[in-house]
Amino acid sequence: MPDRREQTSKVPEGYVPVNVEFTEEESEAITASLEQYAAIANADAPEGMTMYVHPKVKDGMMANALTEYVEDLIGALEECESDEEARTRVQKAIKAQTKAYAIHNLPVYVVVHPGSICATDSCGCGQSHTER
Repeated sequence: MPDRREQTSKVPEGYVPVNVEFTEEESEAITASLEQYAAIANADAPEGMTMYVHPKVKDGMMANALTEYVEDLIGALEECESDEEARTRVQKAIKAQTKAYAIHNLPVYVVVHPGSICATDSCGCGQSHTER
């Protein structure tokens, strides 16, 4: 009989980075967002020091930047001059949202745009729920 104090389950080795390739637009959105985070974090840092961010936290920041990029794409759909332009924006948004989830897999990155039909009548969004 094994000693109860012995660990019987396998503990994950730790953080494993995921390699994701970003488009130029996605990279620009991520860079702008990370620069904002850095400016805020380093504003209160002692002189000569900069804030350290664990790679998994940085992944979360990058994923958040991508979701903001997606919100910008979807939010600008009404400005599209053609169905093809709208399709292209939606495809970009889907790919960026997938990348966000791949690099930091929390369900928060599955975004429901405020203009979409809500899943429940009691969500409080102010949208009509009579048509589905």
